Amino acid sequence: MTKSEVDILRCFRQYDVEPTAMLFFNAGPAKAHSASFHSAMTSLIDGGLVVKERRRDAYSLTEHGHRVAQSF
Repeated sequence: MTKSEVDILRCFRQYDVEPTAMLFFNAGPAKAHSASFHSAMTSLIDGGLVVKERRRDAYSLTEHGHRVAQSF
């Protein structure tokens, strides 16, 4: 797992996001929307850890993603 992937999962853990609850990543000039963020988020989605929600910049953890996030 890359550092960017771990950083994203730590954000979910930091805000104590339960599975299926949405976390919004700032759409402004934040570091969260760098190329490495998009690559890491795509990898987490493809790996079944995160789900992209319909709301703009919203993501949620799967059950498996929540367990993995708790390990960091």
